[in-house]
Amino acid sequence: MIPEVEKQKPILVSKLERAEFTVYRPADGLYVTVANGHVLESTAKDFIAFLEGEMKRGVSNMSFFHDWWELDTYEQSARQRLTEWRRAAPRGTTKDSHVLVRSKLLAMGVAASAIVLRMVGVEMRAHTDRAAFERALRDAIRHRSAS
Repeated sequence: MIPEVEKQKPILVSKLERAEFTVYRPADGLYVTVANGHVLESTAKDFIAFLEGEMKRGVSNMSFFHDWWELDTYEQSARQRLTEWRRAAPRGTTKDSHVLVRSKLLAMGVAASAIVLRMVGVEMRAHTDRAAFERALRDAIRHRSAS
């Protein structure tokens, strides 16, 4: 992960069984998640509860950068919950989502979610190159910090 994120204090940490899920906020409305192991449905519920709190704070036009390079698998119900939440959230809640994956299976899951989310105006992109993902993240941090 890039130093601009590593120096941040995590705002959410979920460690369950063989799963670790950490969320950082390097700029207002910009969220970076780092997942290792296996994402569980309960992890998705925790993240959604956090996002609901952000919405209550008035945050909109959220951007997400998911560093899921070390993610082995996820429960199908976790992906479905996250996709459904974003699909059902009011327009303007989420601007875009970038997902760094190594696994072809996870890339296929991202592609399936992207089809659904595109219909509600959310751009989702899978990255398989860490350098490109980190460049996009640095650009997003600069853009958000300048606003």
